[in-house]
Amino acid sequence: MNLLMTTRLGSLLALILFLTGCGQLPSGCPPECSELDLRQGNLSGLNLEEANLKGAVIMDSQLRGVKLNGADLSGANLAGSYLLE
Repeated sequence: MNLLMTTRLGSLLALILFLTGCGQLPSGCPPECSELDLRQGNLSGLNLEEANLKGAVIMDSQLRGVKLNGADLSGANLAGSYLLE
């Protein structure tokens, strides 16, 4: 494989990972996110309004700018996560 093809393939893979959030969210989340188990992830700016995060584990993660209005966070573990701007 030549250098140009390798560079384009790498760029395409990076774009796919960026657009899918690196596979951090389970299928159906949001709104159903109770099975979320994320450690050292980045969900910055994500809209999780009205999401069911009951019992979710989101530890040591970046949550700046995440919209959580009306989300159910009962029993969720957000230890070490950053929520403030």
